[in-house]
Amino acid sequence: MTASTGLRFEVLGPVQVTHGERQWPIRSRRQRAILTVLLLNRGRTVGLDTLADAAWAGPAPPTARNQVHICISAIRKSLNRLGGVGLLRTTPPGYLLDVSAEQVDLELFRDRTGRAAAAADRGDPAAAVALMRQAVALWRGSFGADLENIAFTGTISRLEEELLAAWESYSDLELGLGRPEQLLAGLAEQVERYPFQERLRVRYAEALSRTGRRSEALEVCRAGCRLLGDQLGLPPGAELRALEADLAAPARADASPVRSGIVSRSPVVPPRQTPRDLDDFTGRRGLVEKVEALFVQRAPVVALHGAAGNGKSALAVHVAHRLAERRFRDGQLYIDLRGSTQDPVPQADALRRFIRAFGVPSDAVPRDVDERADLYRSLLAARDVLVVLDDAASEAQIRQLVPGGSRCGVVITARTRLPGLPGPHWAEVGALSDDDALGLLTAVIGRGRVAAEPGAARRLVRLADGQALAVRMLAEQLAARPRRRLAEMLLSMKDPRAAWSTLRLGDRDAFSGIEAEFQALPAEMLRTVLLTAGRAGSADAESLAGALESHRSAAQRIVERLVDGHLLHEVPGGSPGRVHYRVPNLVRTYLYGRTDRTVHQGLMAEQTMRSSDV
Repeated sequence: MTASTGLRFEVLGPVQVTHGERQWPIRSRRQRAILTVLLLNRGRTVGLDTLADAAWAGPAPPTARNQVHICISAIRKSLNRLGGVGLLRTTPPGYLLDVSAEQVDLELFRDRTGRAAAAADRGDPAAAVALMRQAVALWRGSFGADLENIAFTGTISRLEEELLAAWESYSDLELGLGRPEQLLAGLAEQVERYPFQERLRVRYAEALSRTGRRSEALEVCRAGCRLLGDQLGLPPGAELRALEADLAAPARADASPVRSGIVSRSPVVPPRQTPRDLDDFTGRRGLVEKVEALFVQRAPVVALHGAAGNGKSALAVHVAHRLAERRFRDGQLYIDLRGSTQDPVPQADALRRFIRAFGVPSDAVPRDVDERADLYRSLLAARDVLVVLDDAASEAQIRQLVPGGSRCGVVITARTRLPGLPGPHWAEVGALSDDDALGLLTAVIGRGRVAAEPGAARRLVRLADGQALAVRMLAEQLAARPRRRLAEMLLSMKDPRAAWSTLRLGDRDAFSGIEAEFQALPAEMLRTVLLTAGRAGSADAESLAGALESHRSAAQRIVERLVDGHLLHEVPGGSPGRVHYRVPNLVRTYLYGRTDRTVHQGLMAEQTMRSSDV
């Protein structure tokens, strides 16, 4: 083993670096923050602006970059003394920490929990419990306690969720193996640290009861009920109430320590299928608060609709993470239904996936779709679970995926409203406002570059129509080229052919939703779009009817279909009582990028139609 591979980096508690008996407790707050960001991005280059944002709790000073360089130099010298020569490298536009996953306690924690889940799935609880015991032992305190920076708030919240889920799974395993005494010290510490986490409190009380300490277990339950009522104004959950009632009832000689244990009604690992939240999720504050309020008020279904690329999925995932412990403690189910593709997920397959998430063996999943739906609803009836149905195509695809009980919640995302779905609260996810789009750009490329070219930044996000995906793609390309001026990117975006290439990268395409809508359009509708795209301003339905040699009512129906498909936008102005329409910038760019003859003929006529009296 080389000296560098003997180094261990610890962030699950106070940030420190060790090598054998030698230890480097990092006393500089900024050095701790910078090293933590480098470890969270292990093996990837981290830009100077990102490091500066982490190093300062408030706005970074003008000398921030120089001070980051000074901190990096100090970290590098300390690593060199511990044998880590060459681990911290300068890789423009920032720095990279080249360490393996085995050297970072957070990576080890995630490895052990993942392997434990796999061992439990294959029916090896002894191996699973050993791995989970190793995982929870890696935590020496709270992540972020010595960082003191709002930039880590989202990471702290996510890691706390991972720790709590690990303790729940570990407790279920030990209780299932009949070893409650193994849990007492650790659960006591976790309940003290997270007093409002009911599921941990239930497990601690059950462990106490199973070791013969029934009166202590009852007081743990009652203390939790008092805390929830006095400090949060909330009633205790069903599990805590049921366990308190069990413990308060007179004990029978033939009774088990707890009449109905949690192990038999919970999966080994509660399902937490929601993808990772975006570290730089920005804006949508009003919409986030609206959706959260609906679920806190026990709304069963919230449906988000809007154009492709506007960030419906990111919003649904963000809200799911925020509500995980506040409202849906029994897990989160997630599936990408691929409704906007040519290969949507069948309802039967989605049901099978969700049923398996609750520990039901494959051979026990019914073959009949209706029977699967019955089992799915039964599994969720007594649980607080959030179900995220992403990119739904139709009511038929999701009707049986909506649980029947009142305790669960459902978030649906779709490109258009699904009118046949009973009872959802609909919320439109439109384009980002200029301020929110600028906030997203700033979060990715840093405040300095936006502040240096504020006019170019604002015009750039407007050319992207405020589409979240397009803004993010532009921002990521600017972040990868720290010397490129925003004005240069703006000039490129003004050329539709260059913009076409800029917004099509790898498996991400800002035009995918536009493409899907065009493929479904009749020729007459396509011609309408081209006629409108050729005009400098906007057009109303009556003018388009004249251009199409069609009745106004027929033209209006066509236009409404295009508005529903997000290919035309309503705009203010024009004559009183007449609605005008324009083609969004991204749709216009898409039209230039297409190569079929029909589109080119429409675009060739642009100059002629610019001067026509529409």
